[in-house]
Amino acid sequence: MEIPPMPPTPPDQRYWQAESDYRREQAQRGGLLSDVVVSLVLLARLIFLVVSFLPRLTLRAWRRHSQKNATR
Repeated sequence: MEIPPMPPTPPDQRYWQAESDYRREQAQRGGLLSDVVVSLVLLARLIFLVVSFLPRLTLRAWRRHSQKNATR
């Protein structure tokens, strides 16, 4: 006994509406290039925060230490 093939599923109208809206908005923003630029800017900010964390922490500790010595 064979199972009859499944009939094709009708296209989901909500999916295609959302997809066309997204593509229209993306074209207005400048396309894929603008998404890449935004991602690179966010990545650069994250790298800056990670790299500058240790020097900021060291500077803050040094200031606290020097303030303690100044009040003695």
